[in-house]
Amino acid sequence: MLAREQQASKRRLDSWKEIAAFFGRDERTVKRWEKERALPVHRVPGGTRGGVFAYAAELSQWLKDPAAAAVTESTEQHSRAEANASSGGTIREVEPAISKQVVAPAIPARSSRFQAARILGLLLAILLGFLILKHQIPRQPTSASATNNAPAVHRPNPEAEDLYLKGRYFWNKRTPEDLNKAVDFFTQAIVRDPGYAQAYVGLADCYNLLREYSVMAPDEAYPRALAAAKRAVELDDNSAEAHNSLAFVTFYWTWDAATAEHEFKRAIALNPDYVAAHHWYATFLMAIERCPEAVAEIERARKLDPSSTPIMADRGYILFRAGESRHGMALLKQIETAEPAFLSPHLYLSNIYLEGKDYPNYFSGSFGDRECC
Repeated sequence: MLAREQQASKRRLDSWKEIAAFFGRDERTVKRWEKERALPVHRVPGGTRGGVFAYAAELSQWLKDPAAAAVTESTEQHSRAEANASSGGTIREVEPAISKQVVAPAIPARSSRFQAARILGLLLAILLGFLILKHQIPRQPTSASATNNAPAVHRPNPEAEDLYLKGRYFWNKRTPEDLNKAVDFFTQAIVRDPGYAQAYVGLADCYNLLREYSVMAPDEAYPRALAAAKRAVELDDNSAEAHNSLAFVTFYWTWDAATAEHEFKRAIALNPDYVAAHHWYATFLMAIERCPEAVAEIERARKLDPSSTPIMADRGYILFRAGESRHGMALLKQIETAEPAFLSPHLYLSNIYLEGKDYPNYFSGSFGDRECC
């Protein structure tokens, strides 16, 4: 019984309809609670305007607040008044109930005390920060301009960082199920720490791949990826990962090659050993038919991460496009045999067979029966 209750408390409600059902109210009511009484509802980053979710544990905790109890009781009165009006009551009969709800007695006094406490806490925080800066941070023998221009480093919430690392674990598996798990972990990380740029990078990378490895349409995946990548760059302009994600979606969604290449080069300049930047820059160069440069970049990525199957598959396809068709085909067939569940070599070989009008191999392959990964 206890295990079942704990599992229910961690349940996630993924729409206004589910949130309303949790309270036994209509959607309009819970939306009003969220606006007027801080009902703990979260927005999906990069999602549609109506994309929301909530956790059952947070909603249950909210109900324990006396203010929440007051508003639910007031809502019941409001609902009864509306029912009377719909059954033939006059507007004059409804007005007292509505007026009573708007007044909400005792809340202003509580809010004033809360605001005073917040102001006092803010003043204490400023004072404490001043004392730390004055007495604990040693002065460095650097110029004033260098000190003033040093960017502030965001230290992520430990819980958010743990969620981010879990998201990366599932993202690297590149299956539809695992990519969606990664989306959930990155979203939770953003909820815990909205200033954590890396969590937005992870979310952008998920949507960049979901349109390839799942049934998510590009016009749904790419706008979400673009929004998340732009937010990551806004939070940390010195993040190589953020610029790399932005470069990828900029090219494959808007086909703005000049801007995309600028972002790829910015990512590599910020972190010359960042594997994903060399990897995705290589596929970009192949797409714009700069194959010798693409070969050099994919080789750089392979040396940085020789165990990566996605890099090896893309290397085979790039070699084929660069004129080394025999070497490229052999590498793709080797990966296809070694890891039959991995999508990329099947996709690349399918394209090669179709372009070469090798219809027997194209139709005899099992590519069409495999799940994306």
